[in-house]
Amino acid sequence: MIRPALILLLTAAAPAFAQAPAANTAVKIIPDWSYQPLFDRAASVEKLFDEARVMDRSGDAIGRVENVIFSDSGEALAIIANINDLSGRGETHVSIPWNEIGFSDEWEDVNVPIDADNITEYTGFDPSGIVEKRDTASVGTVEGGDAMDLGEDVFQARDLIGDHAYLGDNNRWGYINDLVVRNGRLVAIVVEVADEQGSRHYAAPFDETAGVEPGDRRYTPPLNENAIETLGEFDYDRFRKRQSK
Repeated sequence: MIRPALILLLTAAAPAFAQAPAANTAVKIIPDWSYQPLFDRAASVEKLFDEARVMDRSGDAIGRVENVIFSDSGEALAIIANINDLSGRGETHVSIPWNEIGFSDEWEDVNVPIDADNITEYTGFDPSGIVEKRDTASVGTVEGGDAMDLGEDVFQARDLIGDHAYLGDNNRWGYINDLVVRNGRLVAIVVEVADEQGSRHYAAPFDETAGVEPGDRRYTPPLNENAIETLGEFDYDRFRKRQSK
């Protein structure tokens, strides 16, 4: 199945991949979920998009992070970087394996193994333009950072960010405004809830076994109302300010 071309419940405005809810199916609950690990060596995908600089092998800023590709089980496979005009052919969108990237302590610099000397060596993965899971193991150019065609078993961060979060089939809870990555895996989805009481955030675990499906702007996290009440609000401002590698 071909799918259009990604964090924890974090949301941004864009149609996204979502977990397709099954009618009359009980929500799977992940026990012992805690916010505390999210404040230790975890990264905000939205912060990578908003603030991170892509740095070349010489330490020069050459672009920004446009997207992150994950496996359906939540493994971070690659970033999509928008690289400035280094070779006279305009901006280039490049897929770079996650395990070939180095991050600064505050996740503000993303160090990549490319520069003006070698960027022309990288080409597209497939004439069809579809990025398959196997492609994410090497550096290569792609058609667009947020308009990619992806193969099976992978999804992109921008396809989750902006989705609606539901508790069960019909109880809309909020929307996803961020994803949380820790130790190379998508571990949580940040949900923003706005009502007459104001705006607040919650962080729900990413269910590695549920998978994601295209075409549905809703995602059902593995929490119920009782679990959410016990957890309380997620201090999203603290999370964004106190990230470390």
